[in-house]
Amino acid sequence: MPVSRLYGQENRKQGGQKLVRTDSEEELSALSDRNYNPRSSGAILGGVPGKRARFRSPGSTMQANGAAAGGGEDTAARRRAIMSVKMANTFMGCKNYEKALKHWTDAVEACPTCADYLAGRAGCNIMLGKYDDAIMDAVQATAFAPDCVDAYCSHGECLLALGKPKEATEVYTKALKLEPNNQAISSDLRVAKDLIHLQSFAERDMEKGDYRRVLFYMDKAIQQVPQCAKYRVYKGESMVMMRNYNDAHQVLSEVLEYQPQNVDALYAMGLCLYYQGNIDDAFVHFEQVLDISPDHGKTNAALEKAQALATKKEEGNDAFKANKYSEAFDRYTEALAIDPLIDLTNSKLYYNRAVVCVKLNKLVQAIEDCTNAIKLDESYTKAYLRRAKCYMEMEQYEQAVADYERVCEQDRTPEHLQFLQEAKRALKRSKSRDYYQILGVERTASADVIKKAYRKKAKECHPDKNVDSSEEEKAIQEKRFKEISEAYGVLSDPEEKRRYDLEQVMEGVQDTFGGFSKFGTGNVPPERTGGRFGHAHTSNTTNPGARQRYGFASRGFTSSRFKFHYV
Repeated sequence: MPVSRLYGQENRKQGGQKLVRTDSEEELSALSDRNYNPRSSGAILGGVPGKRARFRSPGSTMQANGAAAGGGEDTAARRRAIMSVKMANTFMGCKNYEKALKHWTDAVEACPTCADYLAGRAGCNIMLGKYDDAIMDAVQATAFAPDCVDAYCSHGECLLALGKPKEATEVYTKALKLEPNNQAISSDLRVAKDLIHLQSFAERDMEKGDYRRVLFYMDKAIQQVPQCAKYRVYKGESMVMMRNYNDAHQVLSEVLEYQPQNVDALYAMGLCLYYQGNIDDAFVHFEQVLDISPDHGKTNAALEKAQALATKKEEGNDAFKANKYSEAFDRYTEALAIDPLIDLTNSKLYYNRAVVCVKLNKLVQAIEDCTNAIKLDESYTKAYLRRAKCYMEMEQYEQAVADYERVCEQDRTPEHLQFLQEAKRALKRSKSRDYYQILGVERTASADVIKKAYRKKAKECHPDKNVDSSEEEKAIQEKRFKEISEAYGVLSDPEEKRRYDLEQVMEGVQDTFGGFSKFGTGNVPPERTGGRFGHAHTSNTTNPGARQRYGFASRGFTSSRFKFHYV
């Protein structure tokens, strides 16, 4: 199919009139009122219809030059050729290029050495996107008539459409020597030279991995030659490497719709599908490439990567099942290094390695791997759950609550809600530390006992004692040292100790009578609680002066720093 149709330059459908295959004279008379204004494929390059006439009407040339234009063919053949050329021009004017091509072919068969007919068929092939066939006709035309400027121009346009600006420059230079004052040829020559630089820069940056600049250069090149599939494939491949998969899929689909055998487009589309996780569809495209071009280097390299990744992943799974956790960790690490762009697969590999780290008691590494898995796949519920469990084990309850809340947003099941409530309760307990338990002393311990316990505990987890420990162990011991110091700071100060003891009593009462307890008020608003197992009502309408028998009011508790006093 023509590439010009692909990019919206032409509408190949017959405008409101259906052409029926009849006698040539009848078709010609039915359409004789249509005036064909020859149009250059260079107009397609610039996107400006009717930019200039690329080739003259071969029919008029034939009639003017007689036998000289026909290369010595007999009179009957020349007449058939002239009639075919008239029909070809008519169908070209109707934009029915398929039928026009047939008549051009009839003219070339009648006069095979006529350069004008070959140049005319080359122009028709360009309109159909058959650039290789057009080049063959243009080369033959210049062989029979070295001064045929139209054939050189058609040849150059085909080379630009195929992404070969260097060769196009040579052809346009020859044409310009024949017509030095031809501004159209001079313009196309400048375009070809610009494309040489743009293509060179793009190829350089593609090797360097600077895909954003490749995209910039290819957009510039496509503006000059919108029908060049090569530049669009470069653009699509750059988008794939930039993880812009949706736009890349659209660009490459447009190319493959009209050039289904374009191996570079098939490879880029396969790569796009592979990175999106559509492994089976990706391998179908790779196989199509190798059927057409078995030595396609990029496709073979991609298949080798995919095979190596699958092998390492399977080895890691087998090692984990055999309880060989260190070996599984190494295999997953090797798999992650193969292809950093395959996000979904790497996300699963990070999660698998996090599970291994938990078995190896490397909780910090496990959390880091879960975080990397979530970065690559934000909807990965299992990674959130695993990281939350690691946070719980490391007593980082706030982070655990955040992860469980995210899980409940994605999948609100009773089990996940239970995990969230447990994390919230653990967070609440962690905010009211038992300093006596941290120091390992009784609540009735004297100041000397507390001091001795502090020195002993601090000595055990002092940073100087853990210089040779792992980073995880250092972090744990550092946290313990801070807790011990905080506990001693409170219990060694009589006023702070008295205040802390009272707060502990108050929290114990609240846990007993409120919150999630069997007889608690649950989610009932505080202003509506009261009676035997809750706070007393603030007023008694029947006997305002009476003391409440149950509740905090009868004991005189106030809400200011839990200060205790008698009413």
